[in-house]
Amino acid sequence: MKTIKSFIYAVGLIALMSVFFSSCKKEQPIVYTVTLDKASSEIMVGETFELTATISPAVEAEFVGFSVDNPAIASVEATENMAVVKGVSGGVATITATYKGGSATCAVTVITQNDYEKRWPETLVTTVGNFIKIQKDANGVYKMGSESGPDNERPMHNVTFTKSYYMAEFEVTQKQWQSIMGSNPSVDKGDDLPVNNVSYSDVFAFIKKLNETTGREFRLPTEAEWEYAARGGEKSKGYIYSGGNDINAVAWYDDNEGVLPHSAINSGKAANELGLYNMSGNVMEWCSDKMRNYTSEPIVDPVGSVGSKYAVRGGGFDSYASGCTSTYRSWFASSSKFYNLGFRLVLSHPLDSELKN
Repeated sequence: MKTIKSFIYAVGLIALMSVFFSSCKKEQPIVYTVTLDKASSEIMVGETFELTATISPAVEAEFVGFSVDNPAIASVEATENMAVVKGVSGGVATITATYKGGSATCAVTVITQNDYEKRWPETLVTTVGNFIKIQKDANGVYKMGSESGPDNERPMHNVTFTKSYYMAEFEVTQKQWQSIMGSNPSVDKGDDLPVNNVSYSDVFAFIKKLNETTGREFRLPTEAEWEYAARGGEKSKGYIYSGGNDINAVAWYDDNEGVLPHSAINSGKAANELGLYNMSGNVMEWCSDKMRNYTSEPIVDPVGSVGSKYAVRGGGFDSYASGCTSTYRSWFASSSKFYNLGFRLVLSHPLDSELKN
């Protein structure tokens, strides 16, 4: 009888222990792992990138929390398991994603425009010619306009650029145009002559196709960018024409030509302080923006927007000297086409592969 009781007791004890251990096993917490799709990223001030988190094992309707250790460097806006990270100022910040004990981090390096531009080469070699770095004047001492020219050049005023850019050494040639568009609309034909007889709309189509072909960001200069470059940028010596006060040394215009354009690449005229050719004379050049009425107030990155006509600068081979100054302004409708009207390209920035270490 005693043996039976002992047996029953032992069986009951084993059952209780089994239930106990089974209960303990069920109560063990789940260990969650959080992973991010980026371990590090480099962005510029004002730029953003998306950061996506994954929870393992997966859970429904529950999401990670995002935080940043230095909000003065980078900001975070989260929606479910995705965050948009924006560069605020130069420096390094760490983004952390957490969920019930699991966490992952992403190191974010935010660089300023000035730091970025220090890595730009002085010249870019492209399929449509060489482009020269036009260093922005950080002090805002570039004075746009003239006090001695027509009313639309007045008053002179300070212009500040927030970004540098690249400008083509030469005007776009007919050969370059034909290689992209498959035809040549110019009145006076010649591979190395500047393409002419192209409207603003034609140029827009050319640039769109060129960008699709090359993966770059070619564009027309703004009127302010064009004048700053024509006047020699930070290296300006204050000349009347682009490259000098003797127009015959730097430009083909009415008094020394008057009939035909000259080669964009070998025009026989001197470059300006930056190494840009034919900014005065040869063919007039389209700009990207419309008219802007000058005021005496300083302005940052000016872009014209008045009316329906687009800015044209530089004068052509049949222009008077007064129309070839670096400050002379004129405007044409976007559909306008003339035998003495072409354009010059600008690049906003180099490719990543072209940056200096």
